[in-house]
Amino acid sequence: WLQANPWLVYSVEVNGAYCLPCLLFRTDVSNSGQLVRVPLTNFKSAKPLLAKHETDSHMTCLLQAAEFTQRYSSQKSVDVLQASGDLVQVQNYRSSLKSIVKTILFLGRQGLAFRGHDEKHEFKAPGYHTGQRAHKETKHSSSSSSGLSMVSSARSSESKVRQNHGNFSHLLDLRVDAGDSVLGKHLQEAPLTARYTSPNIQNQILALLCVMILAVLLAPLRAAQARGSVLGYFAIQADEASDAANKEQLTLVLRFLSDGLIREYFVGWITCTKTNGLNLYRRIKRYVRDTLQLDLAFLRGQGYDGAGAMIGPEKGLASRFLAKYPLAWFFHCAGHMLNLTVAAGAKSIVLVRNMIDTLNAVFLFFYNSPKRTAFLNSHGGLCLKGLCKTCWAERTPALARFEHKLPVVIEVIQKIADDDEWAGGDTSDVESASDSESDSDDEKKERDHWNYESRKDASGLVGSINNFRFIIVLITTLRCWAVTSGLCVALQGPAKDIVAGYGMVDTVLAELEEMRGDLDDLFASWFETAKVLAAQLHLIPSVPRRAG
Repeated sequence: WLQANPWLVYSVEVNGAYCLPCLLFRTDVSNSGQLVRVPLTNFKSAKPLLAKHETDSHMTCLLQAAEFTQRYSSQKSVDVLQASGDLVQVQNYRSSLKSIVKTILFLGRQGLAFRGHDEKHEFKAPGYHTGQRAHKETKHSSSSSSGLSMVSSARSSESKVRQNHGNFSHLLDLRVDAGDSVLGKHLQEAPLTARYTSPNIQNQILALLCVMILAVLLAPLRAAQARGSVLGYFAIQADEASDAANKEQLTLVLRFLSDGLIREYFVGWITCTKTNGLNLYRRIKRYVRDTLQLDLAFLRGQGYDGAGAMIGPEKGLASRFLAKYPLAWFFHCAGHMLNLTVAAGAKSIVLVRNMIDTLNAVFLFFYNSPKRTAFLNSHGGLCLKGLCKTCWAERTPALARFEHKLPVVIEVIQKIADDDEWAGGDTSDVESASDSESDSDDEKKERDHWNYESRKDASGLVGSINNFRFIIVLITTLRCWAVTSGLCVALQGPAKDIVAGYGMVDTVLAELEEMRGDLDDLFASWFETAKVLAAQLHLIPSVPRRAG
């Protein structure tokens, strides 16, 4: 019996037999008879009773017993199996979150916008592309709607395609299309509260990335401050600017020494509702101490522009830091000071000031009109560079390009003033009279003539730049600025220390003194260069009369 029925067990205590699976796993024990509620003791009638016991309930208990035995032998309890299922779900969530973080990191590193016109975006399922969606919609429309509804459906589909849901959403769709099935399943099946794609989650991930980046950049400085080393000394540089939303923000840069090299790192924007010295002092102090986790006792330098809120002698930002940290010396930005000096010198000379204003007017003449720019390019003239208002070192390349292209610029402006060229500039794609019908007089008149404003402005500019005085002032100014432009760029470099900066300043001063000592020969050379350029423009060089 025991061999034929392995589920049968014998109890010595009651001198009877039981069905072990039914005894352990049967739920309706009260309705059961022998082998479950009471033991089998009459072994003479055991054979028919055992055959009668093999019912559906018995088979269910056998399956449950076998499953229990398998789980027990593999040491996998219900809690363990539940935990393993949760572990798989956690791994899938982590994999999806990793893809989302990589997308955010890519957009942040490339400086791209995250969001679009409509944040309500339905993410694609894996393998479900826009073409498949449009095909299904068209098929459904053709089978259930009329021609008018097909047109409406097509317009609706086109409108959906044109909607811009932002780079973030479309990059996630791109990852799904590229084969990221785990992310695709997550975006389709995860609840909205656990999808990790909301703007708040994006901002939180960006904030965490910011903390991680700052931790890597500032690790040597923090370690040096913890040791009390002089390598923990640092300086702060700050400047105010308004963002696209017209909010006043303070740009903060740290400067310190690490591994024998001078480091300059941008460490954040500080939103400032008030731009007085006290508020700026409190904001910077709180940000450096709490966010950057740096000890301000190691502050050894400050660098700002010349605004009153920055360098005011009593209530300025620099004076407030000096009152609390006397070793935090203030340095006005050397490159900015050089720009101010060159600007003041240029504005004090009438000829130079007029030349700069004229050159800027020529640039705006072409810049404000795409047709004029195309006309200039069609004659071999490169786009002119504008004159930077803040950094005078950037004006040197602009003047150099203008000098190089001056004959072409004058030729183009003269043609616009004389109105003897087609306004489109490039006539290579215009059909000849033999290939097409001749245009009407009205069409030709409208096509061949510049408007009155263009001709008037061009006439005024030609008289201003097509003269020898403008040429000699342009060449002289360019040669003088070229001496200081390299110094201005070098002073703004992060690797320059104060000793190297003073050395470069001394070199430039020595060069300027040498130029003053040899001014006659130097100006004669510049005058010859101006004569060559004037010969190309068919101008006669002239020298102002001298008294005495």
